[in-house]
Amino acid sequence: NETPGKAPVIIFAGYVEDMAQFMRANDGLYRRVGYTFDFEDYSTRDLAHIFELLTTSKGFRIQADLLANDRAALARLIESNTAARTRGLMNGGLCERIFDLAKQQLDARDNPEQPS
Repeated sequence: NETPGKAPVIIFAGYVEDMAQFMRANDGLYRRVGYTFDFEDYSTRDLAHIFELLTTSKGFRIQADLLANDRAALARLIESNTAARTRGLMNGGLCERIFDLAKQQLDARDNPEQPS
């Protein structure tokens, strides 16, 4: 046993069923892993907030009406244009994918002679 504060911290992370299978692989893991946490998937409002933070951190802006009322319109766009399973699997990473696709669309329509 390590001195308190000196013991290593080991994090095992994965999907719920995968982690349950991992823990069942060795009965000794249950006594060695003192804490487990299950995190809920992000809501579409959470994803809208993450997307806004990501977008502004890269120097872009989102039109104001999408951000009104705690990003309600942006959350609706995310919900109506993505599958629930995709949102669950990708969580916050979905925002990076959406940003990349939006940036590609912006780049495709931009005119180097008259940038927008």
